[in-house]
Amino acid sequence: MQTKYDLARTRIATGAWCVDTATGHVVGGRGAPVGYVMSTGYVHIAIKEQKRVRRLYAHRVIWESVHGPIPDTMQVNHINGVKSDNRIANLELVTPAGNARHAYDTGLSTPMRGSRNGNAKLTPQQVSEIRARHAAGELQRTLGKEYGVSRGQVSRIVLGRRWAVAPCCS
Repeated sequence: MQTKYDLARTRIATGAWCVDTATGHVVGGRGAPVGYVMSTGYVHIAIKEQKRVRRLYAHRVIWESVHGPIPDTMQVNHINGVKSDNRIANLELVTPAGNARHAYDTGLSTPMRGSRNGNAKLTPQQVSEIRARHAAGELQRTLGKEYGVSRGQVSRIVLGRRWAVAPCCS
């Protein structure tokens, strides 16, 4: 069975689609760009195959039209961070880790810190208590045992390396 990107390659090879790498558009038989911008910001292209509709990412179609199939271990990154800018000059092949790093470096994605992190063991109130009690002289080891975290975690909290110092929630 053909993959959805095999279907795109077939459409390009038969002339049903043309890829304009300078503008970052996949152009259909009527001369207009195909695809639509999703709420995620990416341009999706729908292909009807028999009774199924398959959705493709336009940036992958454009990358593959120039460089060939994308290895399973790689992803296409938008260099300028604009997910709908599919010009070939704005696309690069990266590892998933490189793609995530780029998102953090450019501010497209922010780490879930503090109580926003689903793995958080402490509340903002508990963090404030730890800081206050440590400032009053209690040992990090004792505080860690009481709150169920390591002494090292208490140290990072006290030093502000974890749980950025912010006004306490009531």
